[in-house]
Amino acid sequence: MITVNPLNYGGRKFVLLIMEDIIKGKGFEEALSRYIYISHLEKANKELKVFSYSPSNDLKDPRTRIDGFKRFILEDYIHSLDVQGVDYLLRIGTAGRQMSHLLDVLMSLAQATRSEVKQEAVDLTELATSIAENLVKASLSRLDEFTITPRLSTNGDKRLLRIALKNHKELVE
Repeated sequence: MITVNPLNYGGRKFVLLIMEDIIKGKGFEEALSRYIYISHLEKANKELKVFSYSPSNDLKDPRTRIDGFKRFILEDYIHSLDVQGVDYLLRIGTAGRQMSHLLDVLMSLAQATRSEVKQEAVDLTELATSIAENLVKASLSRLDEFTITPRLSTNGDKRLLRIALKNHKELVE
């Protein structure tokens, strides 16, 4: 049996075409429920993309201005500041660098989620080892210690997993 029904959902008009196998009695409610769930999920993902991109973009300009004023104070007033004043400015610089890093993480996450999520087998041990090696190369002044579980794998989007592994410490702290 084939049934055609107009449907108004979320202010949008649809035509619902129902092809039902009367003998097997396949569940229309289940199919509709799945469709509504997917629609809500797609909408939530779009909102998340906008949210993650917009604040990170909006915060880059004030962050740059803060860094510029900190530099001006250090250059023009360094001799007028006591040790504690210089320490405060250096702390502002450190916090600013951390903020810039987190903004970069948000931007890369927003960019990564704009493309299609690709499910594939991912060797997490290899991915974590690669990230650890890059972190050690980038931070020659400190010793980093990593414990990486051997033969660990999963299914997922390799780009998103790389972002999560690379930035998990900064996002948790």
